[in-house]
Amino acid sequence: MRAASDASSTSSTFKHGRHRSVSQTPSVHVPEDLPALPDEVIVPGLERSDTVIRRADEAWENRAVALATKEMAGDSGVVHRMGRLSVADSGLARQRSPSVGTPEMDVNIQTAIDLHEKGDLVESTRMFGCLADPNGDNNALAQVLYGLALRHGWGIQPNPDEAIAYLRMAASNSAVIENEAKKANTKLATRSRKAGAGGAKGELTLAIFELANCFRFGWGVDKDIVAAKQYYETAAHLGDPDAMLEVGWCLLTGSGCKKDKFMAAQFYRMAEKAGKEEVGQSWIWKEKYDPTPNNMEKHRRRA
Repeated sequence: MRAASDASSTSSTFKHGRHRSVSQTPSVHVPEDLPALPDEVIVPGLERSDTVIRRADEAWENRAVALATKEMAGDSGVVHRMGRLSVADSGLARQRSPSVGTPEMDVNIQTAIDLHEKGDLVESTRMFGCLADPNGDNNALAQVLYGLALRHGWGIQPNPDEAIAYLRMAASNSAVIENEAKKANTKLATRSRKAGAGGAKGELTLAIFELANCFRFGWGVDKDIVAAKQYYETAAHLGDPDAMLEVGWCLLTGSGCKKDKFMAAQFYRMAEKAGKEEVGQSWIWKEKYDPTPNNMEKHRRRA
């Protein structure tokens, strides 16, 4: 019952505080009509009931899908000029259905990863490119990895424009697969339904995180720290530990949002619980940063 009580307190405390998750500063990369977030899913680290956890996962996944769809639809022509590739005009329409992998494809991706780790960047990137081809395998994970290769010049001439185009394609394809998986899962009994079963949540999360990096550092796109913070936060709530750290940094420094040390502590705590610890972060465990109803009410008043 404690979890339900915490969730109720959070909802009351942050009833009018959704701006803490969604910046009021406009960004062309963040849709104005993002799916609404239930009040109790905004603050990480609370003990929650299974029902609230499911609501939170669904809410943040819907937000990731909205961001992915916005990115691909808003790509101003870069995707249509990707050399040998011919991508359909619609951001969600492909000449082949998007894929997260067959057993054979998974083996090929792992082979490419192994080659990359051994230093054979040329061959690994060539394989990523083949698997990423929207007119071929159209694999979402390979599109992320090929996008990173293009961004950082791993065995290929760096091309930031094509890099972000592939990352956008990966996000969009993953969003399509997630939506299809959701539709399929709604036909299952609630008790046997498995959130994200057969979907591409991992690929979607990774693509959203890497797009956040593009916005933060201006890789293939003008710098947009507001979008970076929003994308990092979405990836963090979908379970990416690196994104959790980045949201903490954004909140601590006021990058793309107002400075908020209390909320920064929550994301740093979430990252540590996920295995991402940083030196010099012991302050985050002070009692005044515990997400208790009393502390959150004090935080709301200060804000």
